[in-house]
Amino acid sequence: MDVRGKGNSPNRLQIDVEDMIMALQNQDREGVFYLDRESGEVKFYYDGLFDGEEVDEDFDIDEVMDMPQYQRILGIFSSDAYQVMEDFIETVSSERHQQILTKAISGRKPFRSFKDALFELGDTREQWFKFEEAAYEQIAKHWLKEHDIEADLVKKPWSAS
Repeated sequence: MDVRGKGNSPNRLQIDVEDMIMALQNQDREGVFYLDRESGEVKFYYDGLFDGEEVDEDFDIDEVMDMPQYQRILGIFSSDAYQVMEDFIETVSSERHQQILTKAISGRKPFRSFKDALFELGDTREQWFKFEEAAYEQIAKHWLKEHDIEADLVKKPWSAS
């Protein structure tokens, strides 16, 4: 599906922000996320499936990725994701919640501990989801600029089917 002209600017590529965020958060190095520079679609290749469809044994994802139409999207470094959590903690108004979250990221398995701690913090958890989305949208915009891709990040409407 070509999504040009359906959004902010009529001649710019339109890329689903949630798809970009998912690709940037990906830490599974066995799968490959990539951006189709012509359609604006974020696609995924993993273990014989190319964008959800089976491919022949002789299919070579590296050949596809060498085509100028496609740009590989690597997940961000865990240190950058950790920084997003630290930045969020600084915005939390409850000192008690700040302490809980700071302790969570200071120990073993900081990402899992942070999510577990958030589960108990109600409104702070909801604030995290908004903060995280905004932070990753900025990371996505930076990624696009870094790869000389002029595009708008948009939210796709849910399918009616």
